[in-house]
Amino acid sequence: MFDQTFEATIVSVTPKCVFDKDDTPRRITEVVLGTEFDDNLAAGLGEVGKDTLKYLKSRDTKDGLILLDAATAKGAFEVGGKKHKCDVVCSKAKAAAPAKEDNSPTIRIHFSFATNANDLLFFVDGIAQPARVKLQRVQQQIPGTD
Repeated sequence: MFDQTFEATIVSVTPKCVFDKDDTPRRITEVVLGTEFDDNLAAGLGEVGKDTLKYLKSRDTKDGLILLDAATAKGAFEVGGKKHKCDVVCSKAKAAAPAKEDNSPTIRIHFSFATNANDLLFFVDGIAQPARVKLQRVQQQIPGTD
């Protein structure tokens, strides 16, 4: 998933107001992307992604939740010929076994970004459309290690 380009559908776009630790309100937008869960996406999620896909394919489990620990990424998106970039925070990925034997497992990737009009409009305009997505993971700086 991270550091590779993949195809997905924009499933939902939800503007929200959340509160920081000091009760300061912040506007964010949560986006959910849906796509087939394949070996390439699983590899981009590390060992937990590979294991989740293996158990879904073997039908040892019907679904799986992969927590992404608020991974920050530079997002590059293309929908209907329009290109857009924004910084995102990835929170989780929900994987599910296929409903029918001959189908592939699916995955829904949840991320959010600080709401602004351009970002929100791009994703709202792209709902239910196929998108090309690249999430380039950004290394977090640990305070006091510079």
